[in-house]
Amino acid sequence: MDPKIVLLMAGLNETEVREIVDLVLRLNRLGTTFLVIEHNLKVVRAFARRVLVLNRGALLAQGTADEVLGDPAVIEAYIGRTSA
Repeated sequence: MDPKIVLLMAGLNETEVREIVDLVLRLNRLGTTFLVIEHNLKVVRAFARRVLVLNRGALLAQGTADEVLGDPAVIEAYIGRTSA
C-alpha cells in the first residue's frame, strides 16, 4: 500500500504517543500526508503544520499550532473563561 493521505484518530498513552509521532514524522518526510483528529496538545504541537479547531461543528480558528492554541476564542471554547 502506498497511501497519499492517512486519517488518524488518536487517544494514545504516552508510550504510544512517542511511537506514533516518530512514525508520522518519518512517513511525512517520505511524502505521506496525515489528517489527524487529536485532543492531545503535545501531539498537535509535535507535528501539525496547520491546525483547524472546530467548535460545535463550526470552524473556530486555523493557523499554526502556536497561533491556534494561543487564540482567546479557542482557549475560551475548550478551557472556559478565566475570572478577572
